[in-house]
Amino acid sequence: MKQELIFQPVCAMVLLSAAVLVRLFVGRVAAVRAGVKLSYFRIYQGDDPTPPRVAAAARHFTNLFELPVLFYVLCLALYATRSVDAAFLALAWAFVALRYLHSAIHLTYNDVNHRLAVYLLGAALLFATWIRFFLALP
Repeated sequence: MKQELIFQPVCAMVLLSAAVLVRLFVGRVAAVRAGVKLSYFRIYQGDDPTPPRVAAAARHFTNLFELPVLFYVLCLALYATRSVDAAFLALAWAFVALRYLHSAIHLTYNDVNHRLAVYLLGAALLFATWIRFFLALP
């Protein structure tokens, strides 16, 4: 198997992060145009005047640099150790799919129970993939 295929799901995660960043930027610009003082965004102190939709995008963008960091490290480790196989690739794509679903839930109807279920499933999948990687090491 071509080892560099592991970077396809990595690229998909980067695209997701970029899309959420664009949504956050557009939302903040709209909030400023609607009357939120630009100075609020300098240090984010005081009562948060941003609309809930923009706040959710901000929180979600931060979330994309929490658990997914372990995914990025794992993909680099798989590539560096030449351990990429069809199963690892499928697991990586499954994690990415769950992150896209998590994003869709968080940035639309934002049902906490649905979001949590998808988050926990993604986390479990990621940690199971790490365990498979550790067990495959020489």
